[in-house]
Amino acid sequence: MKVLIVEDDPVDQKLLTGILKKNNFMPITTGSIFDAVQSVNKFPDIELAILDIMLPDGTGKEFLDFLRKENKLAQIPVIVCSSSVEEEKVCECVEKGISDYVVKPIDTEMLIEKINNILCKRKSTVLIVDDEELMLEYISTVLRRENLFTLEARSGQEALDIFNSHNINLIISDIMMPKMNGMELLTKISENDKMVPIIMITGYSNKFGKSEALKNGATDFITKPFHNVDIINRVKSYLTKTAL
Repeated sequence: MKVLIVEDDPVDQKLLTGILKKNNFMPITTGSIFDAVQSVNKFPDIELAILDIMLPDGTGKEFLDFLRKENKLAQIPVIVCSSSVEEEKVCECVEKGISDYVVKPIDTEMLIEKINNILCKRKSTVLIVDDEELMLEYISTVLRRENLFTLEARSGQEALDIFNSHNINLIISDIMMPKMNGMELLTKISENDKMVPIIMITGYSNKFGKSEALKNGATDFITKPFHNVDIINRVKSYLTKTAL
C-alpha cells in the first residue's frame, strides 16, 4: 500500500521511510508541496499521506487545501506529523479535515497504530452535494473528523458524474440548487440505485417537505440549521445498516 511522505527534513524523511517499509507499506517520499502534488497526480492509488506543517515552498495547510479541492484526491486521509504544537496551526489542520496528528520526535508504535486505525475505518465514502461552498466544507469537515471519506459536488450534474464513477455508500444532498435541484438528483439516483441511503437537507422546508422527499426515494430529511450530532448520528446509523 502506497503512503505519501511530505517531509523536507532528511533525518525525519529517512526515519519515516524506514518505519513504513518495516511495516510493509510502500513509502513515496517528497520534500515539498510541489513534489507532493506531482506524486498524488502520478500515483492515484496513494491511500494515506503523512504531512509536515512547515515546508520549503509553503505550509501543510496549503497542501491540504489542494487535496480537498480535488474530488479524486479528497478522500486521501492525512496524518500531520510536526514538531509544532502551536494550537492555531493544529486547529487550522483539523479544520481542513486531517485524520490525526503526531508530534515529533516520532513514536514508531504510536504512528503505526494511528495508520492502522485510519485504514481500518476507511470503508465508507459519503458524497456531499451543495452549491453553497461553506456548507459543503462544513459537512465534509464534520464527517472527516469521524474518519469517513467524503467527496464533494457543487451541482446535481457533478454529483451524478461522481456517483457513476465512484463507490458511494451514502449521499447527503441540499435541495435548493440551480439547474438540477436536489429532488431531481434524488429521482435520477433512485431510478438506478435504490439501496444507497440519501439524506436530504434544506433551509426551505415550506417549499419541499419531508413527505415529498421520502416519496421520491430519500432515506431521511434534515432541516437547516442543524447540529453536528444530527448529521453524524444519522450517517453512522445508515452506514451500519447498509453494511449489515
